[in-house]
Amino acid sequence: MSGGRVAIVAYYFPPIGGAGTQRAAKLCRYLHEFGWSPTVLCASPTGSATARGLSARHLDERMAQADLPPGLPVRRIESETPEQWLGLAGQHLDGLIRQGEIDAVLVTMSPFWLAPLAHRYGPQLPIVLDLRDPWALDGVPTYRHWFQWRQDFKRMGRALRSARAVVMNTPEARTAALRAFAGLEDARVHAIPNGFDRADFEVARAGQRPDNARFTLVHTGTFLTRQAVVPRGTLARLKRRLHYRPEPIRPIGRSIGPVLEAIGLLRHQQPALMEGFRFVHVGNLDEATKAWIDRSPSREVVDAVGYLPHEQTVGVMLGADALFLHLHGLPPGHRARIVPGKTYEYLASGRPILGALPEGDARDLLSSRSRCVLADPCEPASIARALAELIERGPGLGIAPLSDAGLAPYDRREIARRFSQVLDGCVHADGPSASVRAGLP
Repeated sequence: MSGGRVAIVAYYFPPIGGAGTQRAAKLCRYLHEFGWSPTVLCASPTGSATARGLSARHLDERMAQADLPPGLPVRRIESETPEQWLGLAGQHLDGLIRQGEIDAVLVTMSPFWLAPLAHRYGPQLPIVLDLRDPWALDGVPTYRHWFQWRQDFKRMGRALRSARAVVMNTPEARTAALRAFAGLEDARVHAIPNGFDRADFEVARAGQRPDNARFTLVHTGTFLTRQAVVPRGTLARLKRRLHYRPEPIRPIGRSIGPVLEAIGLLRHQQPALMEGFRFVHVGNLDEATKAWIDRSPSREVVDAVGYLPHEQTVGVMLGADALFLHLHGLPPGHRARIVPGKTYEYLASGRPILGALPEGDARDLLSSRSRCVLADPCEPASIARALAELIERGPGLGIAPLSDAGLAPYDRREIARRFSQVLDGCVHADGPSASVRAGLP
């Protein structure tokens, strides 16, 4: 026996745009093929605390139209605080339970303050927690001090132990969770990655290139430049010294700094090679990133186009000569616990990739592909060498979109199938196999 009815709690959901909404939207699109009928509880995009800082350009109506199946029940909840939103979501879930309309609940996070739903409903029906990032095990967010992190760590442990199943989105994150929390059984923790939707690439068309561009390197997503900025003033530096991260990361790798310096090196050392070069950034542009661009000697070759709806972003990828993928730095012996969600779409596009990555699942994915060139994320000279290699190889390095046979496990339909197996194992007698639990990067 398999299938059933699942309530998907996804605070961010179309028409709110961005990478964080895609996982839930694609599950709603494909889960029904495997016997599961979803009902969605999400935040309202037009009112409440959700919309603060969210301008109209961050809404993606096309994603809502293309990804969501007709008749999908969606309950949009307006609130002013997280506590209020949780209370209202609880009321909706209580009603669904009383009416016998759901067999399981899938909570996809962040935000991680959704985790108390596992404590509240775990005793009543199967709760699956889907962590799109490894929460208190993630070294990218900065805690004010160790004690703040420790409280978050305890909350994470309690939530994971309360859930019937836990989904991490990389094998490294799954391994870290099992090591960190005693009493968390191996059979309840799964690794299901992000992915790409074949349908997105079948409808998208290559976007327009910058004028007079001979070679375009495209980056989509967000640069975390602010984390790499050295604070000014004694008090600010003291506070920075008290900050805590559960991983010994080098945040400069997540900023725009190294790639801009690499471009500057090549423009100085090999000006003929860089003639007609453009670096295109598609995504949010915070003040720290903008300031770094403005003071860079290479600012005239940078096009920061801002946020674009997902379909247009895919088009920009398809029109690129190469794509830039980066992560933070890590010391030898450490492996990154995350894979940027765009990695799978980058690979599906068939375009060459400059991967400025530490050891980890993301680097492993790229290392076996000849069209991908790897570099140290924190060393501009290393990035410059990789970029020069891509430019010298020319446009013939790429392959046709969707022609990489090794990407089949990362198709959104396949990912929905794996989620259905986790749900089946929670609700029905036959649990997921060990291969589903261990997963792929």
